[in-house]
Amino acid sequence: MFILNLFLYNFFFHSFFIQRLFDSDVNISFNNLGNIQNDLIKIGLPFSFTLNFYFVALVISIFSSALIYISIPKTIKIDTPLIFFKELFKILINYSAILFGVLYFFRLFNFNRGLIIFGLLVYVVSSYILIWLLRLEKYKNISFKYIVPTLVFIVLTFSVFFSFQNSSETISISATTTTSTLFSPGVVDSQCSPWLGSVNFKECRSGIEKVNSTRFSESLNNIIVFKNDIYVLDVFGVIYKNSPSNIYLDISEKILNRLDPDIYGLEISGEQGLFSLAFHPTDDSLLVSYSNLENSLVVEKYFINQDNSIQYETSEILLKVPNSQGLHFSGNLLWSNYFKDFILSIGDMEGNSRPLEYSEPIATTSLKGKIILLNTDVSNPEQLSVNRNTEVYKNIIAYGLRNPWKTYEYKNYLFVPDIGLSTEEELNILNLEEISNTQKPFLLGWPHYEGTIDNEIKYNEIYLYQNGIANNINSFVKENSIFPKVYYTHQAPENFRAAIIGGGVIENKESKYYEHYFFADYLSNELFAYDFNKDELFIFPLGNVNSFITSVEIHPTKVDTVLFTTGTGNLIEIKLP
Repeated sequence: MFILNLFLYNFFFHSFFIQRLFDSDVNISFNNLGNIQNDLIKIGLPFSFTLNFYFVALVISIFSSALIYISIPKTIKIDTPLIFFKELFKILINYSAILFGVLYFFRLFNFNRGLIIFGLLVYVVSSYILIWLLRLEKYKNISFKYIVPTLVFIVLTFSVFFSFQNSSETISISATTTTSTLFSPGVVDSQCSPWLGSVNFKECRSGIEKVNSTRFSESLNNIIVFKNDIYVLDVFGVIYKNSPSNIYLDISEKILNRLDPDIYGLEISGEQGLFSLAFHPTDDSLLVSYSNLENSLVVEKYFINQDNSIQYETSEILLKVPNSQGLHFSGNLLWSNYFKDFILSIGDMEGNSRPLEYSEPIATTSLKGKIILLNTDVSNPEQLSVNRNTEVYKNIIAYGLRNPWKTYEYKNYLFVPDIGLSTEEELNILNLEEISNTQKPFLLGWPHYEGTIDNEIKYNEIYLYQNGIANNINSFVKENSIFPKVYYTHQAPENFRAAIIGGGVIENKESKYYEHYFFADYLSNELFAYDFNKDELFIFPLGNVNSFITSVEIHPTKVDTVLFTTGTGNLIEIKLP
């Protein structure tokens, strides 16, 4: 009975505790679940189940119950403070080993450290009290031994239930263990989940046809189209051209990727990998962006021979931005026909709560949280910085971004999706003629704004310097921030949305979707189309994809056809209804 009571207590406690960790940063949680999913795919277990906080709580509960049962004496005494603290310390050591061991084994990284430490301390004290009550000798032969844990479980059950009712929808993914279940060709008849967001939502459109799926790698990050060729980028540093058998560029030896970060001796994990590719229109060079072995965002230039082969030995580093967190690199590259230069997107490179106190994406003296031109000054921004002696960057197109993935230029418009923290996703459409006329970069508001939500930041270290005088930036941000054309919340009945994935515009005038911008959600298995001329938004349910959507692209030759990549390494082709 003792071990049963102990296990039940552990499971209820960890269901509550692990859920709080998952809810603290939704994007980190889904990335972590993706780590487990990828590991299960490697193993090839012949069955599937749901991965969520219950799974993690169950594993921790089993091991912690067993270890405490073995290590704690049959009789706990608190006769002296020394004995009390000795037993308390023993539980602390044992539980710390189990908790951090499970988190490391399953590659569950970047959770809120303060919350982990708080939960660890609460567990040590509460479990000690419960164990002491269960092993009281004077109650050995009476029902009190069973009444106590029952009361504890009632309280915990109520707490967990109350938490579920007031928290976000359960964060979960399918623990698919084979690649064969990732794709089922045919027409998708699924219905759309309710829309909670901007008022320009028009209708749900079913009838997407899944045409083809091609497995390229263990995990894909991006698709790039250039002159009717399709370039597929995996997280490890390999670029494929049109097919898995044709490797166009391999720089995996230079790249720290998110699936195997520990092989380089770094205790860090997040969103590392190969990010983007952009060709110069003259065909003589290309740029790639990636996280290097020091965990920095790097833009590197490679020259192209006349036979289309790559000159590996003559490459040069154009930009390097250190990233201490391993998150929100962005790194999207594109050639701008409007500016005749390369555009680079850079995320804020921060975790969950820190940006709400630290407004570096707002600072015009930093590259973090920006969209920039690599070689051209295009703006004359106000000086928003920590001190008056820092020079502003004049190549900034837009600032105040969290994690823009990925940007797209069409005519004089720049489409900028920005991944939110915990509440809203946003799509911004910037008219580049405005920056040409005003010389002022576009302010998109993060971290003061998440989509349309005012975070009401009262303190930060960034000041607006005017004539050498430091002024509070809050009024400036409120007056100058641009709000998104499309936005949506994470919570929705029957679904959970998180992380907007940018795509592209259908430019073929023969298409039924001419000048519709297509994008997706990382999690919800939905494709979206925004008619920016009529300000109308459409949802296309994709059915069960059983993976994350990591990038979206318009097919270069097939009309009304869209491509997207998955976190499990597939390139999927769909036909629009």
